[in-house]
Amino acid sequence: QCASFDAPLNYAEPDGPTVTIKMLKSPAKDPTKRLGSLVVNPGGPGGSGYEFAQYASGTISPAVMAQYDVVGFDPRGVARSTPIKCLDGPETDKFISTLGAPANAEQQRRVEQVSKGLGTNCQAKSPALTPQIGTVAAARDLDILRNLLREEQLNFLGISYGTFLGLTYADLFSDRVGKFVLDELAVVSALFGESYLKTFILLSYFLVHNRVHNRLDLLNRRN
Repeated sequence: QCASFDAPLNYAEPDGPTVTIKMLKSPAKDPTKRLGSLVVNPGGPGGSGYEFAQYASGTISPAVMAQYDVVGFDPRGVARSTPIKCLDGPETDKFISTLGAPANAEQQRRVEQVSKGLGTNCQAKSPALTPQIGTVAAARDLDILRNLLREEQLNFLGISYGTFLGLTYADLFSDRVGKFVLDELAVVSALFGESYLKTFILLSYFLVHNRVHNRLDLLNRRN
């Protein structure tokens, strides 16, 4: 079951322009034992929660699938939701060809060269959306979703970066935290600062929107 909802582009201007968030629900397999909704985020940042929920039975146990509606959403900037645009086709090809851990100084120089203009390109091609992409905005979108699901408290499964999203939600809405499963400690912000995390989020969202995330994951596993 798929649907969409609108969220403020800028939460400081709640009556201003909006973004569209796409979501998908896999209903509980045993309605007689249903306990509520479980919202999922597969990480990334920029992973498709929509697709994760669609194929949740490959990750989530049958016992949980029987008792919970598994709900996933594509965060703002990602895939089916309002997408971010940063690079054109040739620019994307050049960027992808230089991804990976540099093995020498020349490879390091190339990675830095193609990476330098990413934020500028995002701002130029998605000037309204770029400043409004981030973990706090995603957490606020998550609370709108909780309300639409008619849940007083959010039940949440966060994988990888989804851990950071879950922690951010708990910090903003501590009285609305239900059952949370967070699978790893998110340390990107603590180690590198919010500016590094912001750049990482923009890059990840753009790559997922352009349908190359699975290719990168495959390359990482091979390496």
